[in-house]
Amino acid sequence: MKRTMITIMLLLVVCLSVTELRSEENTVFRTIHLPKRICIAAHRGANEFAPESTLAAFRKAVELGVDLIEIDVRKTKDNVNIIMHDSTLKRTTGLDGNASDWNYDDLKNVSAGKGYSDDFASEKVPTLEETCKEVKKWNEKLGKNVSFYVDCKNPEMETMVQTLKDYGFLDTSVFYGNDFVLEKIRELAPQAKIMPSYGRDQQLQTRIERLKPYAFDTSWALLNQELIDNLHSQGVKVYSDAPRNATKEELLNAMKMGVDLIQTDRILNVYEAEREWKP
Repeated sequence: MKRTMITIMLLLVVCLSVTELRSEENTVFRTIHLPKRICIAAHRGANEFAPESTLAAFRKAVELGVDLIEIDVRKTKDNVNIIMHDSTLKRTTGLDGNASDWNYDDLKNVSAGKGYSDDFASEKVPTLEETCKEVKKWNEKLGKNVSFYVDCKNPEMETMVQTLKDYGFLDTSVFYGNDFVLEKIRELAPQAKIMPSYGRDQQLQTRIERLKPYAFDTSWALLNQELIDNLHSQGVKVYSDAPRNATKEELLNAMKMGVDLIQTDRILNVYEAEREWKP
């Protein structure tokens, strides 16, 4: 009887130890939230293969199977939302002045293929609606679910939100901008996934409580394990922009630390690093 009692007690100790170990392991994974795979955002579309922020670059990004296409939304003089990074037109179209100084009808036939081969001479400055329509079409054609990383440069916000909603992208897009803009988007669409910039300041917790961000856009140079684990423990994802010259080792290191999304101009480089990553 005594030997039986001792055996039962030993079994209980072993069971409790295993339960405690599993509990500790679960706690670790709840804290770190390592993604099953890295998400990729194509910066201004697949701009290695086609002029930035054009429908050709967006089609190629869908073909490559990225998760999000980064688009810069700004309004023209007559409040049409177009996709263009720079506030000025010179670099990508050759025109003088700011995008906000021109009516859309005066821009819509201008080539946005400056600096590329004649194959892209017909590419124009797309509107947000044209962009949504094109990406939706190619998603359906190729069986993809690509959505948008929306950089709110200077949009007509109500129209922007409505257009994304009309084409089925509102709930899957992520919105980047300053806190004021993001709060306005949340007023228009309470379900919107917003992403402010991460700042190393004492107001971080206040901003998390006020904004309830889906993610923080975090400088590549600031990425470290402590920062990522801290944000993940609060249910906030970490997005970061990889430099154009980021090495495979640097990309792998970001993946191993648990960054949720890498925005890149070098999509194939990120895929190559991802193939070697073993989460």
